[in-house]
Amino acid sequence: MSFRWSHRALVLLALGCSAGDGPEQSDGPGDEDAPADPLDGLYAIDRVLSVDIELEPDDWDALRNESRNLLELLSGDCRDEPFGSPYTWFEASVRLDGETFAPVEVRKKGFIGSLSTTRPGLKVDLGEFEREWTFEGARRLTLNNAVSDDAVVRQCITYSAFADAGLPAPRCGFARVHVNGDDLGLYVNLEPIKEPFLARHWGDSSGNLYEGTLSDFGPGLSGTLEPKTNEDETDRSDIEGLVDALDVDDADLLESLDEHLDLDQFFTHWAMEVITKHQDGYAANTNNFYIYADPSDGRFDFIPWGTDDTLSPYWWDGASSPRSVFATGHLANRLYEMDEGQERYLSRLQALLDGTWDEARLLARLDRMEAALLGELADGDARALTRNIAEVRDVIEERRSEIEAELESGPARWRDGVAEPFCAQQTGSFDLTLSTTWGSLERNWYRYGEADLVLSLYDESVPMAPVGVTAGWGEDGPLLLVAGITPDDYELLLVFGFAPEDIAPGTVEVDLIHAVGNLYVLEPGAADYAYGGELGGTMVFTQGGTGADDPVVGSIEGGGVYVWGL
Repeated sequence: MSFRWSHRALVLLALGCSAGDGPEQSDGPGDEDAPADPLDGLYAIDRVLSVDIELEPDDWDALRNESRNLLELLSGDCRDEPFGSPYTWFEASVRLDGETFAPVEVRKKGFIGSLSTTRPGLKVDLGEFEREWTFEGARRLTLNNAVSDDAVVRQCITYSAFADAGLPAPRCGFARVHVNGDDLGLYVNLEPIKEPFLARHWGDSSGNLYEGTLSDFGPGLSGTLEPKTNEDETDRSDIEGLVDALDVDDADLLESLDEHLDLDQFFTHWAMEVITKHQDGYAANTNNFYIYADPSDGRFDFIPWGTDDTLSPYWWDGASSPRSVFATGHLANRLYEMDEGQERYLSRLQALLDGTWDEARLLARLDRMEAALLGELADGDARALTRNIAEVRDVIEERRSEIEAELESGPARWRDGVAEPFCAQQTGSFDLTLSTTWGSLERNWYRYGEADLVLSLYDESVPMAPVGVTAGWGEDGPLLLVAGITPDDYELLLVFGFAPEDIAPGTVEVDLIHAVGNLYVLEPGAADYAYGGELGGTMVFTQGGTGADDPVVGSIEGGGVYVWGL
């Protein structure tokens, strides 16, 4: 039996210039047309920086196991304020291409989709204790684990395409990271969006910078925009001004927005999100972006972020999704639904395809990136990386024709609507202890194994007997099913999907937001199960393994059941 996860769960778990050629992004040393900049070498696309971090073993265990819980983040009045950071800075020493800095500070990074306890994304601050310490001009390093990008190159190639369009985009290279002697593999070495970045692009870093994470400019959606500069002085009046600027009639919209937003820059940013298939960016998912209020005029410019899912051969919304536009974000949606805004967007899109989107240039960059990365890998890993990069190449080569083929029939309709301020509402709780064997999914779900399940829904206890538990390989990885029957013959199924490394011998704590937990309900006489909610909590495995008949023993205390709503 197969199960279809809720669309919202899948999406969340996955949960300034004009158009034209723009300046060629520096590809690091050897790019004769690039302006001299001491940081260009640090972010050269054919360089793999060696990063060796040493810290106390207990601190490393604490750092890598720090986490977020999506259902807790997005429950209650979840859009009222920024999500903030749960991560702690730890003292460490770091060696960069043989140059040692100690002491420095290191912490984990990541929202949800990039979280890992084995290969965490990392931030390094060289200057916390010695303010003048820098490496090749950089005080801070942002090291992304690329767990959502098996090709590793998507972030760097996409940011370079944004820079080709004259947009402010972070520079991007690669790193090989070791912690306490353990090789964590290849990372993306990304330029932080900090004051030096702002000064480089605007000549002035004194403006207000905000990070957008599941953020928008419609009613009830702007509260999660997080101030990243001037935190103590920011009164958010600039954000409120942009929100109010959208609340006008179509006839006044462009003039109203242009007072608060560099519209020309936004059209370019929006079109580049579409061309690069940034399905987790602002226009498609109201996520992964920065905005900066240019001190020269106070108007906002957009900055791309979180591009590890770009240039993918897959579409989140399947075959029906438009190929030539994303318009979930309120700004994009309002502009696309009015004639002049749609015309300006489509004109900018075509201008970028004609004058900026240069497949040969992008593919040449990919060649340089691939050559550098392959030098770090053994044969088997190298062959896998080559296959994955080939997927990126295919998307780059096909993207222009895909967009233009759709536009031959006229502008695509956007049927998916606009972002709404959904949050998770807790509808129940559960405690669970279980014992079963691996490879038992084909057994009787309700009578195999041993499970003690105490479940409450909408403040009412839900008794069940019998209750069984099975475990084994599903279509997308390890599955654990807990099944029970109520006295009135309702069948309840708790479905947990894990990563293979989670089913391991010994005590392993797995936050269910890193897995997939769903409740399904089969009413008497119904043909199939109905979705009943998301499951949150921490599974603690005391025994586990994926060999035939391996014992799988675990428990959850204080788990929650949630549904998505306004």
